[in-house]
Amino acid sequence: VKLPDRLDGEVDLGLAQVLVGGQRDDPARLALGHGEGAGAVAQVAGGRLEVERDRVVNLGLDAASREEGQQLVPSLGLHHVEVKHVALALAAWRDPAILSWAALPPAGWILAPLVAWWISRPRPAGRPPLSPPEVSFLRRLARRTWAYFEHFAGPEHNGLPPDNHQEQPEGRTASRTSPTNIGLGLLSAVAARDFGYVSADQLLLRTRRALDTMDRLDRYRGHFLNWYDTRTGRPLAPPYVSTVDSGNLAAHLLVLASALKEIETDPVVPPRWREGLQDTAGILRQESARARQRVGEAFLARLDRLESELATVRATGPEAAAFLARWGAELSTLEPASRGDTDVDFWLDALRRQCGDMHGDLLHLAPWLDPGEWPRLAAALPATGSGDGAVWRDDLEGRMSLGASAGAKARWDALIEAVRSDPSPERAALAGRLREWAAQACDRAGRRIAESRELAQRARELSEIDLEFLYSRSRK
Repeated sequence: VKLPDRLDGEVDLGLAQVLVGGQRDDPARLALGHGEGAGAVAQVAGGRLEVERDRVVNLGLDAASREEGQQLVPSLGLHHVEVKHVALALAAWRDPAILSWAALPPAGWILAPLVAWWISRPRPAGRPPLSPPEVSFLRRLARRTWAYFEHFAGPEHNGLPPDNHQEQPEGRTASRTSPTNIGLGLLSAVAARDFGYVSADQLLLRTRRALDTMDRLDRYRGHFLNWYDTRTGRPLAPPYVSTVDSGNLAAHLLVLASALKEIETDPVVPPRWREGLQDTAGILRQESARARQRVGEAFLARLDRLESELATVRATGPEAAAFLARWGAELSTLEPASRGDTDVDFWLDALRRQCGDMHGDLLHLAPWLDPGEWPRLAAALPATGSGDGAVWRDDLEGRMSLGASAGAKARWDALIEAVRSDPSPERAALAGRLREWAAQACDRAGRRIAESRELAQRARELSEIDLEFLYSRSRK
């Protein structure tokens, strides 16, 4: 921005003449000078003003504003002691009464560095806590969002999420997808597992299906093309690369690889299985209340009772396994008075699948938690304390990580011997079962860890794209 002559020289010297030379009777000129100076004050309050030798004004944040706040004040202040400050001091020495009306604009200029420092302070971190109804609303919204990917990104579309589904005037699914859609579909499964909507087994199954399809898709120098038919996998015409979509997918794949590595350190019992079921049951309750006459009061009463049980169950492995088995049996017989409401039917089936998935995966990794087996095993465990008894109970109740489960066979040798020390036939049989369960836990946990590592490596490889052709070496 070119600086007018009077803004730098004439105003400063003119102000000195007005203040020192006795031109107080020229308020128009003084107001003009201070009016133009006020613009500079406003600019300095929001940034930094430098007047170069070629009389060009450069505005921008001072480098010190990127550092600690206490360094900003002296850095700014050193740039703003100019002729107007000297003029004001001389005027006050000659006629102190002038300060009563002429001091305000220069005072604003002098205080500008302090104002700039104050408004540049970093805001304290923190967020207002959400109320329980707000948390419930957001979680149910997340569950409804996952339902789209859960329902559509299946075998029919080769594990890829369709671009959209039209409900009105008739149901119609757009069987096409883009790299951004694919990436969001992959991460939606990760989020669903974090929320407690699917087990790790389902996450790996969906991820493998999608990556297998992605391996078959046409690419250009590592970049996925912008549109594919989800049923055939063929690129849609005209085939082209969108650097935005391709970059999105590359980033999503790296996040996926990192998330898959976390499976190894997660506990055997999913930490949010109960909250995930509560979200799905809550949506079923909302849809059933809307269709009260169709589903009937008896259906609503049973659903209310099931939700009340879910709210009070403890999240330990034995109680989770027992509850999921009991709840699955209840849900299998839970039927509305008349089927036909699409939304109620959809969410009832979703709740059944989710309960069955959680229960099946838990017993797959920890078969001793079966309600028919656990009571005898719990009675045979040594008393809890700070020693091996507490460690064994933590392991057996599902608090150990998947990585620890892969080494359970070696850790449980002493436990098996402790159980066998009782000569009764029941204890001998239980020791044999423990040895069998330990072998199963090691094998299944090891296989899952290997699968998650393999899929993570494949995701990283698919994220590698050639960017060389995007740059023009003739331009700098």
